[in-house]
Amino acid sequence: MEMKEVEETEELVTIATKAVQSHEKLHLHLKRNRLKNGPKDVLMKSIQTLDNLREIKATADGSIAGFETPQIQDGCLVELKQLTLMNIPSSVTEETKTKFQKLIFETFKGSCKKILCAVLVTCPWYEMTQKERGEQARHNTVYVIYMSNDEQSMAPVNQHVLDEAFVSDQLLYSVGVRGFVEACKGQSVAGIGKKGKDGKFKVKDTTTCQQLMQHLQNLLDKLPPFSSSSSEDLIPEKGKKGLELLKLLYQNTDVSKKDIFEVLTSWRDDVMTQINEIKFTNGQEFESIVGKWQMETRLYGRKITPLKTGLSDDHSKLCSLMTEIGGPVNKMEPEQIILIARAGSHMYGLSTPESDVDYVVIYAEPTETVLCACKPFKDNYESRGPTKPFEYGAYEARLFCEMLLKGSVNLCKEKEKFLTERTIQQYLGLIRNNFNMLDSEKHKGCPKDRKLFYQIFHKINCVEQIMKGKLPPVKCEGETREFIMKIRKDPLEGPLSRENLYKIAKDKFDKLLDDLVSREKRLKENMDYTYVTNWLLSVRGICD
Repeated sequence: MEMKEVEETEELVTIATKAVQSHEKLHLHLKRNRLKNGPKDVLMKSIQTLDNLREIKATADGSIAGFETPQIQDGCLVELKQLTLMNIPSSVTEETKTKFQKLIFETFKGSCKKILCAVLVTCPWYEMTQKERGEQARHNTVYVIYMSNDEQSMAPVNQHVLDEAFVSDQLLYSVGVRGFVEACKGQSVAGIGKKGKDGKFKVKDTTTCQQLMQHLQNLLDKLPPFSSSSSEDLIPEKGKKGLELLKLLYQNTDVSKKDIFEVLTSWRDDVMTQINEIKFTNGQEFESIVGKWQMETRLYGRKITPLKTGLSDDHSKLCSLMTEIGGPVNKMEPEQIILIARAGSHMYGLSTPESDVDYVVIYAEPTETVLCACKPFKDNYESRGPTKPFEYGAYEARLFCEMLLKGSVNLCKEKEKFLTERTIQQYLGLIRNNFNMLDSEKHKGCPKDRKLFYQIFHKINCVEQIMKGKLPPVKCEGETREFIMKIRKDPLEGPLSRENLYKIAKDKFDKLLDDLVSREKRLKENMDYTYVTNWLLSVRGICD
């Protein structure tokens, strides 16, 4: 970046920072005063404005980067749509295939590693009801199967985000698998009927009567899927009767849908009696076949080279810790363990002889398991509660990355990469949550009450250090530690009474909030997403 660009970027960050800080101050004032007069939704509008300003600041400081969904080029979509509507599978020539291929490649250019397959799908029932060829394209669809980039398919984000970004893997259903049979059975009637209040299945007023049961019927008869008009001779008598009625319906709007519906439900009843005779494909066998294909496809000729680093402890010490923790952790291979650490008060240097032992474990599922997965797998194990000899939380590498990106930095080696405004917000959220629990008085007079207080003071100390550009101390030291240990061990009376502690904590927190909104500089808004993604891919052993 040239000097002029650097100066322009710095100026933009400065202006954006002033804008965010000004609104942070306004927002804090609104929250404290709760606007007794004025619109009720003003606080919500303030939150939305603050989010927008933070996003602008993140764009300016370069920390806006995050998960990016595949983006297609829309320049060819109109032509691709026209080509799709002009054809049915039986009419696709080699020249047409070449046109399809060119348009699809242009549409997905730069958004994926490879186009694996493209299929033109039509509704053969609709096709057979039309007089003219030009009327046969009403329900045409092009399905494109592509291979996304590693940064997308194995991103450090949760399954919900991935589900919104990608088409469901349900396209991988195979004939003979129970899921396919159930889908055919459901879709064949769900689009045209519904259960009434009396429990009886009735035709919908809005139905188009397009979907019948031919796919499932062919499966029961051990025939290939119903995929084109050439399969018309395979339709059973009830199906043929339904087809004739459909032809009349599409060509004469006065034809009753009820007659077609009665044919369908009668056909469905016949099929239902045959379903119990089906010998389904073994689900695990199917997932094994698909999983192997997924792994080979995603590797794209590469070899898996897992990260070899782990705990610095010797092998026997690691195995001993795994045995002590027990449960699913003890069943893992030592090579899967990335980190085991004592968490809670032991990690902060604030433990007492009565403190619970709490472990946190970071592990990685075998890369083969991740690449072969046909459905989400469990990525965390927790054992907590007052009756447990000790507590633990075990988190898979992807989930650990998600936690880092949300602001949990205590277990991260290179913490300075993650000291951001989001980190501060994470700490503030924990503090507010503890105040809410204190206000409820649910744990008043119990050891939990002491813990809520000491955590508030510890987190406030962390934020104060982050504001100074320093790392939050993992081990609490000095006057802060002495004060917290008094809260932990001394009688809560006099200067340490619950009322006094609450006032001290509240005053300290209010001052912290005032200091935060009065700053002239801010940290980067978000975490180093690229660094986290690259680390996760290195753990998986599939870096290019």
